[in-house]
Amino acid sequence: MIYLLLFLVLLYALWRFSRKERGELVKDPYCGVYIPKDRAFKARIGGKTLFFCSRKCMESYKELRS
Repeated sequence: MIYLLLFLVLLYALWRFSRKERGELVKDPYCGVYIPKDRAFKARIGGKTLFFCSRKCMESYKELRS
């Protein structure tokens, strides 16, 4: 009985996750992680807008480009 209950909870969680709106994903050029565009740190570098997962990745990328 407990397995059936756990299975149903898992199915419900998967259903909720699949219905959730997902925004566009962008790739961090420094560490390679994909992140939602609306949560990313943005920087204009070399005439292009780049997206980063954290301020640390953004600063590290800027140091490499300098």
